[in-house]
Amino acid sequence: MLKMFDRPTHGLFIVGCDTGVGKTHVGCLLLQWLRELGLSPGVYKPAESGFDEHQPEGSDAYRLWQAAGRPLTWQQVCPQRFFAPLAPDQAALREDRMIDSGQLRQGLNVWKTYSDFVIVEGAGGILSPMSKDEVVLDLAIELGYPVVLVVDDSIGAINRALLSLDVAGRYRGGVPLAGWVLNQTSSEEDESRLSNAQEIQKRTDVPLLAKSTYGEQVITWKHEALAPLLPKMNRPSF
Repeated sequence: MLKMFDRPTHGLFIVGCDTGVGKTHVGCLLLQWLRELGLSPGVYKPAESGFDEHQPEGSDAYRLWQAAGRPLTWQQVCPQRFFAPLAPDQAALREDRMIDSGQLRQGLNVWKTYSDFVIVEGAGGILSPMSKDEVVLDLAIELGYPVVLVVDDSIGAINRALLSLDVAGRYRGGVPLAGWVLNQTSSEEDESRLSNAQEIQKRTDVPLLAKSTYGEQVITWKHEALAPLLPKMNRPSF
């Protein structure tokens, strides 16, 4: 009998340098790209807070499910959903519930069976609590997928990106880093956007995978950085 994570599946774990940086938007763009390559991607969000059961269409889980081509059901995208817009463990307590740590992991199994590539999205920032005793990076390490860091392209991006990359690179011996994405979350003018990407790149060896301007629905991915992470038959040629 196969153990929980015995089946080899390609994938990426999307994290943010903070909450509200556009992880879901970036995840949707990545899922669309994977489908264009001919892959059948799965998508998993272990827990979501701020979830309204009466309007699931506005949730991260539902948006990711749509971008993946509506595989299986949107409920399987995120098995643990909570109303309060707090860290998952605190949101659960508001409802007299507890995060099921085992389900955080086991909910991925159906996607490993269904998919040839899985996008997993964390909650909040890299050290946001997922349960009483673990943070987002703990789950990323245990699920075993390389991490993509999403950085809000605004003033302070350099500091946020470098701090997050440094912490991830050291946490529990180091988290495998696939790269980072610079994402604009507002249409407001911000002069720092002229230099954020260059300044971050000068200070880290972790590759920039893509830049997304506000409202952009298609972005250019750095194929040479992502290609080694894809199934061989779907690796783009150069």
